Amino acid sequence: MNFRPPKPRSMWDTWIFPWKEEYHLFFVENSGLPSDRIGHWVGKDLIHWEEWPSIPVTTGVAGDWNEKGPTLTGMVVHHRGRFYLYAGSMPGGEQQTGLFLSEDLESWTPHPKNPVFKAAGPYYLDHPVPPLFHDMLDFRDPFI
Repeated sequence: MNFRPPKPRSMWDTWIFPWKEEYHLFFVENSGLPSDRIGHWVGKDLIHWEEWPSIPVTTGVAGDWNEKGPTLTGMVVHHRGRFYLYAGSMPGGEQQTGLFLSEDLESWTPHPKNPVFKAAGPYYLDHPVPPLFHDMLDFRDPFI
């Protein structure tokens, strides 16, 4: 793959979703801190890319699950005619995963019950554990 977003944006964690002879490149997009959206570009050969609209993830209003970010790594799946984008946010140091829905891979709508996943026992930390995770709950990058 050959890609670099135009300045001042930069690319963090990435994932590719192949669909109908095209590659959809998604990445944590950063044009300042914290990163607040998922960049989305589409290409046929992993070298030449067309920009599609970015997907705002951590732009919620005060009190929302995603009010401050930063945006964390995500992934896209297709199921029964619909696309599902899972991406994380970390308000107040608590890592959570939200869901965004699309019919066309271009327009995305937040799921009304976001976040759909939160750190919870017994399989994930449900409280900070010093010294490794002294100020956050670690629940990153779920593989759906």
